[in-house]
Amino acid sequence: METRIVEAGGLKLRVCTHPCVYQPSDDTLAAVEALARAASLGLRAESVVDLGTGTGILALAAHKILEPARILAVDHSPYAVKTARCTLSTIPQALVARCSGASCITGSFDLAISNPPYLEVDDRELAQDDCEEWLYTSWGPSSLLEDIVAAAPGLARAVLIVYSTLSPIDPERELTRHGYKPLVRVEKRFFMETIKAVVLVGRGLTAWTG
Repeated sequence: METRIVEAGGLKLRVCTHPCVYQPSDDTLAAVEALARAASLGLRAESVVDLGTGTGILALAAHKILEPARILAVDHSPYAVKTARCTLSTIPQALVARCSGASCITGSFDLAISNPPYLEVDDRELAQDDCEEWLYTSWGPSSLLEDIVAAAPGLARAVLIVYSTLSPIDPERELTRHGYKPLVRVEKRFFMETIKAVVLVGRGLTAWTG
């Protein structure tokens, strides 16, 4: 386990890392930037859930930006759970649990955050060991993205979701059908795809002051 400083959204975030866990990358930076922009527009959240937390960086960013009273970070990888607990160890209101998507979660939150596997790839058969197998699950397949989008309307009043133009579904379009409205969109363009981090707010968001 190592630590590194990640600069994103005007923040310097001290994050624990592990070779078996997806490292903060361009999509992570886009998500933090989107969250910071949403907060500047008035987004508030007393409770946050981070689905597929990985290193825990997005939960940490939410703590720094929104100062929620409650944070729940979940991941199905045992390596990610260990790493996120390290990243969030100084935040007493943060709980890290092992869980696939929203399958173990009850109740509702002001904000759900997720940078899930969003591509139709599955390289686990190439893995040489258990560590690599868990690492490959952070890339795909994209079924977790679809599960999170389906669960969002009953889970959170606002959603920050990361996806690609190569993803099999368009989460922004799907969530709009459930009454959410886009607030912030951050895009990172690459040769073959565009990565998008979108914040959407739903009806009845009591923590929304804009």
